[in-house]
Amino acid sequence: MNRLALAGLLLISMVVSACSSGGGGGNGGAGGSGGAGGSGGAGGSGGAGGSGGSGGADPFADCEGRPYTATIVAPTDGATGVAVDVKMRMEFSDGIPDRFEQVTGPGGSSLVVKDIGSDAQGDYSTYELMPATEYTLTAGWWCVKQVGGMTDQKEYVLATSTFTTAP
Repeated sequence: MNRLALAGLLLISMVVSACSSGGGGGNGGAGGSGGAGGSGGAGGSGGAGGSGGSGGADPFADCEGRPYTATIVAPTDGATGVAVDVKMRMEFSDGIPDRFEQVTGPGGSSLVVKDIGSDAQGDYSTYELMPATEYTLTAGWWCVKQVGGMTDQKEYVLATSTFTTAP
């Protein structure tokens, strides 16, 4: 046989040998004896799941139906082609704790009160209004409560009035 053929057989023989099962391994050494295991404690039983909490009472329940009233007196001052200060008058019943008034203009924008005063006709708030513009006056009160350690408030509207200023 020539050397090339012999080398090929040797290579095939090595591949076959590598793919065949190997011989058995040698004996292992003697194992040491294990210590005695401790007994396990009894497992505890699981606790029962808690029941869901009930919804709390409405903190504003005592604010509902209070006999408060407010009357909006239509403004008597009128705009005449330019922005003008207009006195708004709102009459509230006695005992309202935290009353409010609000004037909103186009797009629901709130106006800031310019002045507060009193004259022969009573208390008033002054707002600067534009001519030929629709405004809404709102009178009401806030019920203020402590809820969960925080102050919360709810708005109660008592009266609304919409008017348009003169051109």
